[in-house]
Order: sequence, then C-alpha cells, then structure tokens
Amino acid sequence: MSIENDYNESLLYLASRYGTTWIMKCVLAQGAESDIDKVCSSGTALCGAADSGNLEKATLLLDRGAGINFVSGGDYGTALGVAAATGDLAIATLLLDQGADINLIFGGYYGTALSVAAAMGQLEMATLLLDRGADINLTPGGRHGTALGVAIAEREIEIATLLLDRSADINFTFGGIHCTTLGAAAATGDLEIATLLLDRGADINLTFDNNCGTALGVAVASGNLEMVLFLLDRGADINRTFGGRSGTALAIAVFSINQEIAPLLLDRGANPNLANHSGQTPRDLAECNRGQDMVRLLDSYSAGKMEDETNDMQVLGDGSQDERPNCSE
Repeated sequence: MSIENDYNESLLYLASRYGTTWIMKCVLAQGAESDIDKVCSSGTALCGAADSGNLEKATLLLDRGAGINFVSGGDYGTALGVAAATGDLAIATLLLDQGADINLIFGGYYGTALSVAAAMGQLEMATLLLDRGADINLTPGGRHGTALGVAIAEREIEIATLLLDRSADINFTFGGIHCTTLGAAAATGDLEIATLLLDRGADINLTFDNNCGTALGVAVASGNLEMVLFLLDRGADINRTFGGRSGTALAIAVFSINQEIAPLLLDRGANPNLANHSGQTPRDLAECNRGQDMVRLLDSYSAGKMEDETNDMQVLGDGSQDERPNCSE
C-alpha cells in the first residue's frame, strides 16, 4: 500500500510524524512496510517519528527494519539529524544505541548531526553527541565548514564556547563562504564572538584563497565599519595579500565603492600600490568598476602622501593614469 499526498509524503510517514502508535501499527499492518524508507520532502518515516519525539514509534520502525543511517536529504539529513535539530535527547540516545553513525556526512545546509545541533543552539544535544564520539573538527563541506563554524555563523556563542572548551580547532580552514571561524564572525558582525575567538587564540591574519582572503577582508566585503575597526585595533595586517580577484582589503573596499571604509583603510596605512594575482592595483579595479570616486580618492591620497613611496609599486609599469587596466578577469 503506497498512498501519497501532494507533498510526496506517504501514509506511513504521516502516521509516523503525526499519528499515534496505534495508527502507525494499523498502517503497517495494511502493507506499508514497503514505504518504510521512502523519502519525501521531509525525510523518511523514521525521520517523522524522530520529529514527533515518540520513542515507541521510532522503536517500532527500527524493529521493522527502518534504515537508521538512511540519508533522506534536506537540511537535517538523517533521523539523528532531526533529533539533533529538535534537541530530543531520548530519541538521539535510542538512535545511537541502535547504531546510528554519529559522524555520517549528509548533504544540506549543515552536513552532520553535530553541526545541526550547533546551528539550532541545542547545547545539551551537542554535549551528548560529543560525549558519544562526534568528531568535533569534521568538515562536511557545508556553507560554514565545521560545527564551530556553524555555531559562529548562527551566532550561538554558548555552543561555540562548548566546542572551544572541547578542543575544536579554532584555526581550521574549510570550504564554504567564509573559510575560517574568525571569517564567519566577521561576516555576522558579532563582536562578542570575534572577541571570544581572538582571546582563545584565533589567528587574526589567517589567509585563505578566495575573494575576501582574511577576516578583515570579510568585514570589509560585508561593509561592517565597526568590525573593520575592531580587527585593525586587534592587530589585523591591513596589507596582507591573498588570492582571488581583490588581493587586499583595500581593493575590496575600492571595488565595492565603499566611501566610508576605503578612506579609513588608507588613513590606517593600507598600501594602494599592492596588486592582486593579475597585477591589478586597487586603482585598476576602481577603473574597471567605473568607480570614479574611488579613482579620485586614490589619486588624491597618492599625490598627498605616497610620493616618497613610488618605488614600492608591486606591479609592472608605473600605475599612471594613462595605462589602461586589464578588466577581463
């Protein structure tokens, strides 16, 4: 028996999530076991039982052969991921006792049960998972890398503190959109978490090869003046170079035509002559982006303060205005 609604949810899934144990038994008795691992938009029947928080239903499905590590897609991935999201310690303990893979990587926004718990601010669940052997530095390839990166991106400072206390690698680099824990904090603008990370030993100049490069670059790209000032005051290298199109924090500010942050960086010692990997200076990028205000700012700064440093040019040519920048990259 396979009956579905418009959301591709089987009768067994609906009974598992919303019905009583008796109703679920009736559905199973009518031949619905063939749907026991059927995936709908919300997961499998076991995911539904986990979401309902009903131990009896979850146990019945496991006894009938439900795949405990079946990856169902979605942000929570597995039944254990669902339990991690809801913070149901009893369901999570049942699943772990029955053999759920605590370090299974699934798709979606978070990638692991620990990352789900971190994102949802489930402190007790995160503690349980760590106590049961969750890999604290596992990188599932989601948007924010490790569980610590997720906690920071979601501004869950209690979870972040727990993970740091349990020896999460504070300087772990990963894929995703911010690449480091401090980069994630810089993106959110959360000064409290950024302070926590730096006080715990985060490398303020840790560099990764994308368009933002460093935590300072992320803060500049986010347009967060307060975070930029905070990082500079804590010792961020204003002239740290990195891969990607921009190459420096100043280049990011110039390319995004940020008329508040670009002058600040220049006043704090940013070198306008540092080039990116293609040999383009911030002025070149400003011209490519038709940012004439930025071109005038850089020219004015160079004329007034950089005359004695023209030999520091780190690109081919002298960077004069009659050179046409290569805007093809």
